[in-house]
Amino acid sequence: RTKDGLIFRTKPWKHQLAALQYLMKEEHSSAALLLKMGAGKTKIWIDLINNKDWDTTLIVCPQKAARVWMKQFPIHSVNKQILLVNLSKLLGRSKVELVRKITRERKFGQKVVYIINYDSIWREPFRTYIKDKMRFDAIICDESHRLKSPSSKTSRFLQVLGRRCDHRYIATGTLLAQHPLDVYAQYRFL
Repeated sequence: RTKDGLIFRTKPWKHQLAALQYLMKEEHSSAALLLKMGAGKTKIWIDLINNKDWDTTLIVCPQKAARVWMKQFPIHSVNKQILLVNLSKLLGRSKVELVRKITRERKFGQKVVYIINYDSIWREPFRTYIKDKMRFDAIICDESHRLKSPSSKTSRFLQVLGRRCDHRYIATGTLLAQHPLDVYAQYRFL
């Protein structure tokens, strides 16, 4: 525990602590972490989820990153009551059925973190279900350069979801992968 009341399972590096302290401020409900690969972005987000009073968080990331999140969460999370759900491996209707089941059977006060890949978040029937039936306290887009095309289905759908969520974040090491306009759709989500 730090002097400002932050809790950790694993000790943060200096830059991770500075980033977390910045993100914890109420006026920073939308932010971007622009850190190189290996800088520990995932730990920062896990620490943020542990230290915020959020019930439901959505993490959108590439398929491979979903596996990293599933491995890193138990290492860095202090809260054993967080239900971590990887929706990336499921197909269409089974995603909706699992989320409905979790919503019905969730224990009082239990936090839920859903992880889903960019390629499936916008596909039906899951798209309509989360747009119409779910509310997230926070949405984190990991490897957000995947949103760089403003006309892509993924980018447009996350823009819609982002409007309905109070806390929106992006993380990437390559904000401007090819062109200065790559940043537009990412910040539109924010």
